[in-house]
Amino acid sequence: MIQVQNVDIGKGSFQKGIEDIYKSYDLKSVFWIVDSAVKNKIKRFVKTKNIIFLEIRHEPSTDQVDDLVKFIKKNKYKIKCLGVIGGGSVIDLGKAVSVMLTNKGYAKDYQGWEIPKKKGIKKIIFPSLAGTGAEATRSAVLNSEEKKQGINSIFCLPDRVYLDSFLINSVPKEIEFYTGMDCYIHSIESLNGSFGNKLTKQYASSAKSLCENYFLNSSENKEDLLTASFLAGTAIMNSEVGVTHVLSYGLSFLFGVPHGKANAIIFSKLKEVYGEPVDTFTKMLKKNSIKLPENLARDMSEKDFLKMYEIGKKMENPLRHIFGNNWISKFSEDFALDIYKRI
Repeated sequence: MIQVQNVDIGKGSFQKGIEDIYKSYDLKSVFWIVDSAVKNKIKRFVKTKNIIFLEIRHEPSTDQVDDLVKFIKKNKYKIKCLGVIGGGSVIDLGKAVSVMLTNKGYAKDYQGWEIPKKKGIKKIIFPSLAGTGAEATRSAVLNSEEKKQGINSIFCLPDRVYLDSFLINSVPKEIEFYTGMDCYIHSIESLNGSFGNKLTKQYASSAKSLCENYFLNSSENKEDLLTASFLAGTAIMNSEVGVTHVLSYGLSFLFGVPHGKANAIIFSKLKEVYGEPVDTFTKMLKKNSIKLPENLARDMSEKDFLKMYEIGKKMENPLRHIFGNNWISKFSEDFALDIYKRI
């Protein structure tokens, strides 16, 4: 079972994390990658010139990773630690930068499994969204011109994570919902498949319950969301995602639909695969006054549908997890296009 070994959670853990970093590293040896959405929130805690603020609303690209690595090297920062504050996209970018600072070449060359040969720069993660699970996983999901795929490496696993509701207490309701649904879907997909073990099922089951309590029972405990995100992220890392993610990747890659929203759109059409949790998801939509985008397929061509299907078809492990070794017959072109044409 692979998981992040050092996790702090609770109010005040963000400030504690900053203090911990500067007890271990001098000011100049730490470089910060921060989501611009929390710039004002964190500026009184993180006082340094070694910082860059980024606005990334979709999956980061391999070019963005390469550009940031080039910037760091050009300015001759002598970095021993990366501090990363942000949502899933910023965290994935930070994990990829960590690895590419110690491995030669371009980020697109490392999309795949266990390609990096050298351990990355130490990375400390502070999530500013709850649900992506990026703070818990060994993958940095990136878009290149050819594909959307992670740098899947043990060297992407965060060295330490600090979970503090201070960073997520002002997230807009719709973003909180879709990010939370990413977590909920992680838990459902981990539970429904042949990969994993008793521990992943326990993690995923706990995450599922925390999400349902938050979004159905009007809980205001945002630490529950942070906990759910971390648990579900750990669960999928040690099992797999499922057909929701397989089908949503094309929607994000071709049409720029944010990951959490793309998952929600696809999941709403998968009652035949996941059963009761899709009904629960529908209740959460209603309870939180969220309306999914409609009629997306109207602006898509048959060529678009087939391209999205081909993107998903390459994700063999998630498909084997949910459908078994005979996944090719179950994940047919007709099956996928029927889903896409109903979104």
